[in-house]
Amino acid sequence: METYIRNGNLISLLNKVKALSEESFSYLVSANDPFGYDTREEHSSKRLKVQFSLEKKENDIPFYYNGWRSDGIGYVNKDTVKRNKDAVSKYKIFIPKAWGTGNPSKDWLNCFIPEYNAVCTETYLMIGPFDTLEEAENCMGYTQTKFFHLMVSFIKSTQNTMQKAYATVPTQDFREVWTDEKLYKKYGFTVDEIAYIESYIRNKNNADN
Repeated sequence: METYIRNGNLISLLNKVKALSEESFSYLVSANDPFGYDTREEHSSKRLKVQFSLEKKENDIPFYYNGWRSDGIGYVNKDTVKRNKDAVSKYKIFIPKAWGTGNPSKDWLNCFIPEYNAVCTETYLMIGPFDTLEEAENCMGYTQTKFFHLMVSFIKSTQNTMQKAYATVPTQDFREVWTDEKLYKKYGFTVDEIAYIESYIRNKNNADN
């Protein structure tokens, strides 16, 4: 690992998870700007504003941008998508590129499943895509466990949370529902280890967004 783990209480937990040699969750997380809307002026680093409409026209798809919660979901022509075109017509999860501060006792990831054919700006990263809504829902449920946040905490140390921050998180079979209890049992965590996780990672309702 590129990250030095300073908290000795976490090493045995990480070793138990890594012992199963499961695929990294980071492979499900897109790189920055998943649909290619981060464009710049020629010979400049100045970002060009994406042209979108608040009214849907023919061949338009839902468009999530920074500020959509107050101004409403935008719409862009489907032909404007530059990356991950195969993901447009599948189920996916949008997660903020920046969340929390890197403090596992306060941070909590808030994400959502958009419409079936939605895209987004570089404000979000994409998890997926998935063939079924059930898989997307089960994956989103997984991201809302303390176990998931524990595994993210091994690398996440700032607000900016890119693809590599999820490298130590194991992927699950998302045809199943995952809870902390089920995950603790799967990885063989002891009573003391579980108690430590429960105290180390705050509950969602008590965490900072």
